[in-house]
Amino acid sequence: MALSRELLCRLQSEDEPLAKRLKLAENAFCSIDFPIIRKEDVILQWLCKICTVHSDAWQSLKNCLERGRLNTGASLKFEVKEILLTTLIDQLNNTEDISNRIIECGIWILSDIGMQQYFKSKLAQFALLCKSILNWIWRINGIEDYSKTNDTVNNKDMHSLNSLIHDCIKAVVDSNIRIYKQFSDKDIFASMFINDILYPLCLLIKDNSTDNTNRPGAEAYKCIQQILFGKARYEQYKIYNSQDESNSIPTQLFTTLIGRIEVVTLENNLAVFSSLLCAVLGSYRSDVTTVDLIFRNLVMSSGKHKIAIINVFLDYLSEVTFDFNNKVKDITLTEFFQQIVDEIISSEEFRPTDYKVLIGIAHLNPVIVESKIQIILKAVLLKKRSTELEKNLYTKLMISILISSIRLRRQQKMLPLCLMALKQVMMEQEHSNLEIWTIFPKLFIDKVTNSVTTMTSSQIISTLRSLIFHLNDCIQIMETVCSSTLSILIEATAILFVGFINGVRIFDYTTSLAVQQKFMEALKDVSASLSILTEKILNIKFDKRIILALLSSTLILSEAFCTLAYYSPKAVPSLPPFPISSDQWQQLVQRTANFGEDSCKKSMNKLFLYRIKTEQLKNQSTVKLRGLIGGLEQSWSLILDGNLEIIRFLSDKQLIELASLVLKNILSSKDDQQKWISILTEDDVQENTKFISAVICQLFIQMGQRIPSSTTKSIMEDIGSAKIYGTDITEETKYLAVLESISEKLKLDTWSSLNSDNFSIIQEYLTILLQLPLLDLNSHFKILTFMVIYTVRKECAQNEKVIDLCSQIFLDILDGGNFNIFQYLDVKSLIKEMPHNKILLKVIELFLRNSKSYSDLKPIISAARRNKELVSIILESIDKVKSKLTSTQKPAFKKVNQKLGQIMLDTLSTKINVTDDVKCLTIALKTAIANESTSEDLKNIVKLALHYIFESGISQTNQISGHAENGLLQEGLKLVAVLLRHRAFLEIEEDIINRIWSVMVHNPLQDLIVPLLDISKPKVFRNMITGMHNFTVEALREGNTSSLHNAMIMWNCIVKMDMGTIRNKTRLTAVHNILESIQIIEIPKTCWPETLKLLQSIISSKHMHISDENMDLILHIGINSLKTEQISACADILVLCLSILRLRKGLITDKLPVLLILYRKVVRLVVTESRKPIDPLSEQKLQGLALDIEKCTSALVKLKKDVTRIAPYIVADLIALFSQGVIPSYVKIPLENAVGYLFSICDEHAVTLLSRALPPAMQEIFKTSYDTYKKLYKFTGKI
Repeated sequence: MALSRELLCRLQSEDEPLAKRLKLAENAFCSIDFPIIRKEDVILQWLCKICTVHSDAWQSLKNCLERGRLNTGASLKFEVKEILLTTLIDQLNNTEDISNRIIECGIWILSDIGMQQYFKSKLAQFALLCKSILNWIWRINGIEDYSKTNDTVNNKDMHSLNSLIHDCIKAVVDSNIRIYKQFSDKDIFASMFINDILYPLCLLIKDNSTDNTNRPGAEAYKCIQQILFGKARYEQYKIYNSQDESNSIPTQLFTTLIGRIEVVTLENNLAVFSSLLCAVLGSYRSDVTTVDLIFRNLVMSSGKHKIAIINVFLDYLSEVTFDFNNKVKDITLTEFFQQIVDEIISSEEFRPTDYKVLIGIAHLNPVIVESKIQIILKAVLLKKRSTELEKNLYTKLMISILISSIRLRRQQKMLPLCLMALKQVMMEQEHSNLEIWTIFPKLFIDKVTNSVTTMTSSQIISTLRSLIFHLNDCIQIMETVCSSTLSILIEATAILFVGFINGVRIFDYTTSLAVQQKFMEALKDVSASLSILTEKILNIKFDKRIILALLSSTLILSEAFCTLAYYSPKAVPSLPPFPISSDQWQQLVQRTANFGEDSCKKSMNKLFLYRIKTEQLKNQSTVKLRGLIGGLEQSWSLILDGNLEIIRFLSDKQLIELASLVLKNILSSKDDQQKWISILTEDDVQENTKFISAVICQLFIQMGQRIPSSTTKSIMEDIGSAKIYGTDITEETKYLAVLESISEKLKLDTWSSLNSDNFSIIQEYLTILLQLPLLDLNSHFKILTFMVIYTVRKECAQNEKVIDLCSQIFLDILDGGNFNIFQYLDVKSLIKEMPHNKILLKVIELFLRNSKSYSDLKPIISAARRNKELVSIILESIDKVKSKLTSTQKPAFKKVNQKLGQIMLDTLSTKINVTDDVKCLTIALKTAIANESTSEDLKNIVKLALHYIFESGISQTNQISGHAENGLLQEGLKLVAVLLRHRAFLEIEEDIINRIWSVMVHNPLQDLIVPLLDISKPKVFRNMITGMHNFTVEALREGNTSSLHNAMIMWNCIVKMDMGTIRNKTRLTAVHNILESIQIIEIPKTCWPETLKLLQSIISSKHMHISDENMDLILHIGINSLKTEQISACADILVLCLSILRLRKGLITDKLPVLLILYRKVVRLVVTESRKPIDPLSEQKLQGLALDIEKCTSALVKLKKDVTRIAPYIVADLIALFSQGVIPSYVKIPLENAVGYLFSICDEHAVTLLSRALPPAMQEIFKTSYDTYKKLYKFTGKI
């Protein structure tokens, strides 16, 4: 005791600095040889006292607790433990800035076994400590204390939990579970848990997911489940009665919830209640009766937050299969939910939560809302919805009710119920200025249309009869009801009628004639009702909404009549009369023209166009558009948007007017520009080349009006005055006259330079022209368009954008063309422009294909005689069209080829040192060899050229630098390619071949590699392949994908080529060396695709032996590619595995374990990736990978003798993947097929082994998979 007092005196002495005394306390506490009895109690008491004054002492206290002897808590006195707890709790609750050292002390106290034993007798202090620590977590994360509704806290990142917070949460949860398991009276502990720890722990779950991505949240969830809803509690909940006055845990839980519902915020209540329901479902899901009982009691405990809490509950209940006839207190679950529905619709104000709950209940069980649909509709149809959220939720509610009626097969009642509810509400109170789309949103109408396809024939006719009844009802009350109510009712009926008819598929050939006739009779009744409605409308004040309803109904009715008459002529021998008589129509047109708004006029014109369209399809005569309100100017968009068939019946004048209006709108409206241009590409428009020609002519005319005086403007004025747009034979003279006139103007060769102000105008028109279908125009119009664009290009040569657009238009015109532009353009001037305008090469090729004799070709010879570049271009063009020439054309072309070839040889310089000279030499050589007119001079020129290209200083610099864009080298390689095709002409020197290979590394040409390999001697080949190895290794190390791609082109040709013995030996050594280098190098991600393609080429090579060592290297490189879990490498790996299994069966037997490692890694990667949220493109890629896995498994199974023994283990791996979570069907189905393949080679012993050895969680999955295999896939010998 004396030593203890002495130690305490030393610690309390103010003569020593505090730091020195703290160090003494730590050393004494941790020292084993310190001869003081109960020194730990003395030191800890002193430290607790000092900690209240000096915050630095907490570090020493933490060190003592952590570094002291094991189970320190068990050796401490009872009083010391109490002091330690009191000090810590005071600090946690009364200190704003709590250091991490204090929390670490708390973690130790909760985790120490001795302290946990102490807490068994001091449960209140344990609860207070847990609560204090959890409140600290919410404070530092910016979360309010769960029991305080008005306090604010520091605004910190709520989602960043560091390792200290994780340790803290884990300590709280673990200590609760451990003490609960050891506690003798578990009800007392559970009671404490409910009162003190439940609420803060539920907030923990609220802000953290409870899956494996967040272990603390998951552990907290399991803690609640084990303490409150464990197996021991099951019987208590099963027999629970809310009238029971016993102090059972269920009673305490629900009483606590009721007591705190008023004092805790809504957000926190939602967290608590949802956590409790999740725990219930996790524990008792198999007993839906008990889940129902607890669910109802939770709802009854929710007080004023009842609806909000039910809304959260419904998200969790969707996967529970309830017995809705189960009674609790003589009330079935269906009646319970109906009471909730009644409570919601009886409230005066509808909140977003109310909509959500109604949607959730309808989704949970449609029977609940079946008898309540009309009441719900009556309550919500005309409710005020001010926010966008409320509008969206209302739409979802209407769709949910519709879906419920479909699920109940009662969809024929939905539309009548809507109209009945609307009428009742409208009759009770007048509503004006209501938009019909707020009552029946467009999305709901679309769903109504889609739902009609689910109806039976009798339901369709029944629904149609109901709509007729409501339409007639509206007609009867027209004189007794106020105009606003009548307008809404008629408009609602019309909208539902239109949506319904749009979805009807009664015209299907499977529908019986009797049903079609009944439907036709019902439509006739609709027609009669519309006729009466028209008469009534004409006798009342003009009402826009009623007029629109009448017109839309009449239009859809006319479409239905025509469709039924077309597809079922037996049901409709003749079309019934139009619902609106001629006199009524004229009156409607007059009233609409005088009083109607644009929407009324548009609907009137739409109906008129449909009528004349149906008439014209019968009569095939010219359309008369006098009945259109506002003329063609107001209706051109209606013609293009839904009535394209009318275009072919328009007169010439109407065509020009329509084309002008279309073009004007396209230019004025940037927003709708693409829409109208896309309509111009519709089949009905494209087939009418007369209309397209009219549009193009109007485009040229309008463009000419907006640019200053120039040749372009003059040409466009000629087009405007000629009025050409047709394709008839009678129009040909007009075309020829215009073309001749334009040709004369172009021959004058007088060009104006348009300024920058005009460029934007021309760009605008050319952009539109580029969108039009120029391919189907007649040859005369193509020539005309070509000449116009040619002129524009000449006069806008300073603007790159205009030139680019002209080039694209040229390509469209010349694509598939069969016309001779040289009839109207000067050959010489056009040919001279070819070096500057490569598009004109197509014109030359077109001209050459259409030339029949030598006289036709003479102009191009004379035009190019003195220009070496032009001669080479023409020779190239002749080479391109040679294969398409007829036997009568070939002699003329041979003669031209000889003449131009001779011109080329005569003009060829002996000193070849620029790119163009090499290009001309290559063409001259090809021509001379073809004409058999080679000479020694030509050989010498070629030799000099090769030496200059591949040996000069500048060439060497470019080779070393690897400039793939160097034109001289590119053309040099083309020259070499010609020489290799005609080896008899000239033998290339060995030194030159070496230099060619050094160029080929940077500029690989596949057509050149193989012949170059053929002529390379073993020494040259060895040097080349050594250089290739070094180049490839350097590209891999630097991650240079471009260089690596070039190298792989070379390697691919090398490994697949047939070689002699000496070179093949060199190749095998080189392949082995490159594989070893790849194995060693750390390859960047971007280089793996090319590397794996090299492995595939090696495996698929038919002319190269693969050793066991090389096969090992290939497999290990494949494994390395997956180390970084690259899903992008999986496709190449699967191709590699499939190639090995199909092409190298003899080598793979001993390598199966390594191959299976590859297989398993790929499968695991694909499954893991499929469980993540991904976009449709990634989903498609994963589906392809899954199908490749199935193919690979099929190939694997074919090695029956070698795979049979290991097949059960592969099956076990796949079953394990299935058990780890949900796999999307697009991946799971191929994997299940793969399991089926493996089952096919498993004998009974293997199946028995799997059924016994697999864990319980996997056995059920295995049993299901095997049963499926036996039922669908296993061969039983029966056919």
